[in-house]
Amino acid sequence: MTSITPAELQHMKEHAGDTKVPNIIATVITCGCISYVAVALRLYARNTAKFGIGLDDFGILIALVFFTSYFVMLALVTRWGLGRHAIMITNAEAFGKTNVTNEITYTMSLAFVKFSILLFYDRIFPNKGLRKAFLATALFIIAWIITSIFGSIFACVPVNKQWDPAVPGKCMAFGSFVLGISIINIITDFTLLILPMPVIWGLNMKRTKKILTILTLVAGSFACIVSIVRLASVQAVGSTTDPSWDDVGGGILSCVEVCVGIVAASLPTYRPLLNRFIKNRDYGYHPRSDGIVQTTDIQMHSAPRSAHRDDDDDTPYGHSIPKSFGGKISPASSDKERLYTKLSE
Repeated sequence: MTSITPAELQHMKEHAGDTKVPNIIATVITCGCISYVAVALRLYARNTAKFGIGLDDFGILIALVFFTSYFVMLALVTRWGLGRHAIMITNAEAFGKTNVTNEITYTMSLAFVKFSILLFYDRIFPNKGLRKAFLATALFIIAWIITSIFGSIFACVPVNKQWDPAVPGKCMAFGSFVLGISIINIITDFTLLILPMPVIWGLNMKRTKKILTILTLVAGSFACIVSIVRLASVQAVGSTTDPSWDDVGGGILSCVEVCVGIVAASLPTYRPLLNRFIKNRDYGYHPRSDGIVQTTDIQMHSAPRSAHRDDDDDTPYGHSIPKSFGGKISPASSDKERLYTKLSE
């Protein structure tokens, strides 16, 4: 934090009663509830499907643990001045340490959301070419994690200079660092969005369903949008003289970003719930205009499984896929492909 000028100090004194704390608390409660509901629905959908819970689901659970730590501490740090002007900070050391910890938990939350998405892709795409792309992306994300955490901890040397400007030492241009890390985050978001598109378009399904499938994944673009909006708010983070006030927007958007990421990563897993809802409407009880409750007409003869496979899949796809980019579509034959087609059963 740079030195406060007399004019800025006077402004802070005149607005000492201003607060953004209600905005922080409202965001924490809303995002916390939404993320927990999203993960609960995901696990319920997985548990009711024949394929069951996988590594991608454990990945989102780990992301939720880190995210819980993030939003709890975001609310906690308001006790020491977050959401108020800098002159209202009551414990600079606790404020600084909590902010550093939050930067780490934010990074880990996003990272495991991304890992969960990669594991989900690997679970449903038996494609060697894509698997190599998934691995390369995962390694890139790991490098991003290490760089981000290292920069957050050692933004100043010694570390305690981050919350005590009187300590002799040096600090890097943290605003530029955060900007670079945020741009890389956005790049990985769009990479995850684009990776499966060529294979999805090659699936043996109707064009309408392909488009709907892609739209399901494109829901992840909302997280990309939040990341871009957040990028604008963090550009001044290194030069502000009033971090407890000016950094609130970035903290709130970080909370929203992770929440949207968790929801977007879970959306493709909800198809079993949607299928059951549709079947219940199709085959359940419906009131008639004369007040008599009667079941809808149901065909009593059986139909082969393949005839209903398109609707019963729990994956957003439900079809065999090419084994390599540009390959021919073939019936699921390998163990991996059979797992792919059974995700919805």
